[in-house]
Amino acid sequence: MRHPNSIKLMAATRRQRPYLDFVIDGRPLAAHLCSGRNCEIDFISPFGWQGEGARKIEAEAAERLLLRAPPDLRSGRYSLLVCPECADLGCGAVTAAIERKGDLFIWRLFGFETSYGEAIDFESFSHIREFAFNRRDYSGSFRKYVTA
Repeated sequence: MRHPNSIKLMAATRRQRPYLDFVIDGRPLAAHLCSGRNCEIDFISPFGWQGEGARKIEAEAAERLLLRAPPDLRSGRYSLLVCPECADLGCGAVTAAIERKGDLFIWRLFGFETSYGEAIDFESFSHIREFAFNRRDYSGSFRKYVTA
């Protein structure tokens, strides 16, 4: 088995909105998703936001990413990058299937979907392999956002 990927949440700004970006192996998730392609992803992680409701959004996202809460989409998939203005899944989200295998959390089958439709765009991210994160490091990235 190959070495696990590293994951961190690092300060970033999009549309003058501060947030914490998923940085995988030293590169933002969006850079991986657009690697070798002419694209721009106008979505951000649900972490590091400011203002009313931010703590609740972060706690809910952390619970889902740690597989302690059910997926937030009917497809059974998990949102990773959401609308930078409202985080509403109706605006769309970059999503992934997330599973735990032993000491690894795995993100795979990246896509783009909304909360109101059945279609998932897998083609835009079909070039992305899965990411596998060591449980301890992965859990540590999100632990402080969990409320209980």
